[in-house]
Amino acid sequence: MKFIIFSLTYISLVGYPLNVLLKIAEIQYQYNQPLDIVQSYSHYCLQNTLLSTYVPKFKNLGVKYLMNTSPLCMALLIETAPPAWHPAPTKLRSIISKCISYVKENGFNISKLAIQFSLEWDGADGTVIGLLNRKQVEEAILWFNEVLARKSGEKNIDKMELITVRGFQKMIGDWLNWSWESPPTI
Repeated sequence: MKFIIFSLTYISLVGYPLNVLLKIAEIQYQYNQPLDIVQSYSHYCLQNTLLSTYVPKFKNLGVKYLMNTSPLCMALLIETAPPAWHPAPTKLRSIISKCISYVKENGFNISKLAIQFSLEWDGADGTVIGLLNRKQVEEAILWFNEVLARKSGEKNIDKMELITVRGFQKMIGDWLNWSWESPPTI
């Protein structure tokens, strides 16, 4: 009989519903086995910033690293229509489409605006971005470097960019911080 011996270095949890992630973190904390990493997607982006209200809760439960994933909101915040599988309802898709037109009219690229908005936030220990090709990776690196330059004081944020972000979030209205069901009901 052969035995394989290994050790776990980090315990991580990835998911969408923040309340479920928090409940699991609470249970692990009660058993004196706090989660090392919690990764939440689409909860700190232009459309939804709820993750910011959960940071102290996760940290108080011993979570070492809180990762923000999908600043593009699973391809909802890109120049083209989101994929058919995206769980956003028709009404939200329609409003986001109008918001993207507004962003473009103000001279900004929605993907850049969305990624930089998430990267500017210091509440997460890291941000994970899904990209499709080399061009997108290169753009994301440039945008990340711009954020670093802003944070170091080498570069100032464009005032029109701030106005555009505020306008985008105002246009969303009641859909700001709205989360779809996960898993969706069928």
